[in-house]
Amino acid sequence: MNAILAITFIPLFIVFIFTPYLTRKTESFGVSIPEEIYASTELKQLRKQYAITTTIVSMIVFLIFFFSPTSMMEEKKVGIFLPTVIIGYIIIEFFIYLYFHRTMKLKKQTANWTNEKTEKILIHTKFRNQQLRYSHKWFIIPFIISIVTITLSYFWYDQFPDQLPINFDFLGEATNFISKSYLSILALPLSQFFLTGLFFAINVLIGNVKQQISAENPNKSLQQNVVFRKRWSSYMIISSILLTIWLSMAQFILLIPEGQLLFTIASITIQGLLLLGVIYLAFSTGQGGSRVKFPDERNEQVIDRDNDKYWKLGQFYVNKNDPALFLEKRFGIGWTINLGKPLSWIIIFITLLVVFGLILLTR
Repeated sequence: MNAILAITFIPLFIVFIFTPYLTRKTESFGVSIPEEIYASTELKQLRKQYAITTTIVSMIVFLIFFFSPTSMMEEKKVGIFLPTVIIGYIIIEFFIYLYFHRTMKLKKQTANWTNEKTEKILIHTKFRNQQLRYSHKWFIIPFIISIVTITLSYFWYDQFPDQLPINFDFLGEATNFISKSYLSILALPLSQFFLTGLFFAINVLIGNVKQQISAENPNKSLQQNVVFRKRWSSYMIISSILLTIWLSMAQFILLIPEGQLLFTIASITIQGLLLLGVIYLAFSTGQGGSRVKFPDERNEQVIDRDNDKYWKLGQFYVNKNDPALFLEKRFGIGWTINLGKPLSWIIIFITLLVVFGLILLTR
């Protein structure tokens, strides 16, 4: 089990290690830069140093998982051991990032890269007219699966055992149980609705998030951004369907002869596909589509307007004057929220409330 747990986290380690290589070429460690500077020897060396440092930390965490005593995998201990190691790893990685972010800011201040360049903001007025995501109708599939799960759970209530599995490990084996009741039997179906709603919301976000077009290379960055959004939209739809199927299997596993073996195979397959999908998209697409190949038409006389002052630590965007609620991350893959808007805090609060509600329901 320890070896499987350690191997499972390899995709997370890979993403952390190679994040500086996946961001836009107009940004480095949360600091905006001219695109031609990205390929400089100095910045290549900086990315290499980050990757080596992160690799060392990741290897230590891997070994902690791999050689941890079997007793740490017991139900009462794993709930403390696993989150502690993961949170500790993320905190260490954040401090490593902060060191390189500060180094990058100092380099920018002394290099005067923006001298003799005109700062511009480009907005494509017909950007929203393009197909930026796939149809929301695809989410009807996981919604129907959730409805069927609830309906069958109600009619088959008497066939369920008195203790219901509610949490599962990476092999699909139950690690936590709750007493059967009409409320507890709805825990997994409600999780299905939550996940479907979450992926649906992300798909909506993908189509409406703030556009980011490079002033240096507008046509290329426009095409890259469209590909970026569509690819992640397809991933959200596929993930929603697969996870909903997986939760349905978890709900009815005890009612199927030899069901545990089938569920173990399904768990490994589904989780493996989703993890490989994230890695493939990250490396083939990059942030904002930066790794997608299109003709280069760079104009080195212009540069994106410098808005570093709104990016706190290069990670947190705070700009109450920006009407956009969501925008691309500066460091990493995906999107972040504009913390300068009061609505952002309401969204964060409601999301946390729903998550904690589901956690309490499964206790």
